[in-house]
Amino acid sequence: MCAERYLAGLAQEEREMAMRFLPRSKYRMNDEELRYIDVQYLSVMDVVPDGDGPWSIGQHVWTAVVDEDFVDEYPVGSLVRLHATVHVDHLPERTFDKDTRRVMILRVEGIEMLDEPATHFDDVTWTSEPSWR
Repeated sequence: MCAERYLAGLAQEEREMAMRFLPRSKYRMNDEELRYIDVQYLSVMDVVPDGDGPWSIGQHVWTAVVDEDFVDEYPVGSLVRLHATVHVDHLPERTFDKDTRRVMILRVEGIEMLDEPATHFDDVTWTSEPSWR
């Protein structure tokens, strides 16, 4: 419909040229199947017990992706436990379509806030074992 209106406003020679680049009628857009998901990329640091206080910042920085349920829900500096799976994803800041670089990210499925109840590292269960073992 839009293409027909566009072509109607062109001269004959321009119309013939433009018709070469229009999609054939057997193609259609499946916009009903598209779904927008609001996501947020977070930089997450591990924390370790500290003699000067309950927590200190660890060595590792991870990129975590949270879906629309968690976007903008936690302030910077929140102490949280993430329930996540490791995924391979494109770089969040890639600037062109054919960028094939990939990074490992944490796909967050759940978040537990630890700021209130965890006042000392003994209050938190520390594990280095994968959850599937």
